[in-house]
Amino acid sequence: MLAISTRDGIIKSKVRKSQKGAEASENERLDRRVHRRNAVRRRRGCGAFAQDACGSFINEMLDQQDMVELQRSRLASQFGCAPSPINYVIETRFSPENGYLVESQRGGGGFIRIVRVMDDKQRMLLEAGRAVGGRLGQKDAARLTRALVSAGLLTLREGQLLTAACSDGALGEVPTELRDCIRASIYRCAVMGITT
Repeated sequence: MLAISTRDGIIKSKVRKSQKGAEASENERLDRRVHRRNAVRRRRGCGAFAQDACGSFINEMLDQQDMVELQRSRLASQFGCAPSPINYVIETRFSPENGYLVESQRGGGGFIRIVRVMDDKQRMLLEAGRAVGGRLGQKDAARLTRALVSAGLLTLREGQLLTAACSDGALGEVPTELRDCIRASIYRCAVMGITT
């Protein structure tokens, strides 16, 4: 029996003793071709599956501790890809905007240090702040604040302060046509301020 290991598992090809040399050699050639093709795919870089697996692996490590030190080459060999896709995963999924600090040192003894600086609550608040568009009416601000309080992302006191700061009474000196724009800016800045 010939066994060829691939990234997706093991391909087994049984060669019967009764097969003649031509059939056995054809199977061996096919097995070698499959093995070479998979090796080339591994060298070309990570596919989406390997990138997802790498991201999940790092997240699992960060769930156990808030700081992780990794080496690109070890991750690349573990997931069967080149080191550059590992950089892509780290740059896109573990950025400061997503609540992580990344320190990187290249070279033979190089490392990647990833520190989680925000928990899930802070990350959700940050997303809520980003989701506020360029205009926000008083009723929409109050509705969004109630949703954040009921989800446990804001305390009742924070919600009350935010609602008061975004009310028409607080913006009484601002011309009516500019209130919704200024309210959106105040709301966004307040929510992002709460996350830090």
